[in-house]
Amino acid sequence: MKVKDITAPTITCPSDIAVEATAGLCGAVVHLRLPTSSDNCSGATIAQPNGSASGSLFPVGTTP
Repeated sequence: MKVKDITAPTITCPSDIAVEATAGLCGAVVHLRLPTSSDNCSGATIAQPNGSASGSLFPVGTTP
């Protein structure tokens, strides 16, 4: 017997984050908000985007 999961998970991405640069740093410390998900099967995980840790210093400009 083969069992297939044919129901796709749902993923909700957080809104964009705008942070004012810290004087003298040319960047800002940003605390990321992770996406949320749900699935009919357990075990799904969400990885940190772009390998950037929450609380990292981001340079001035747009970081996708």
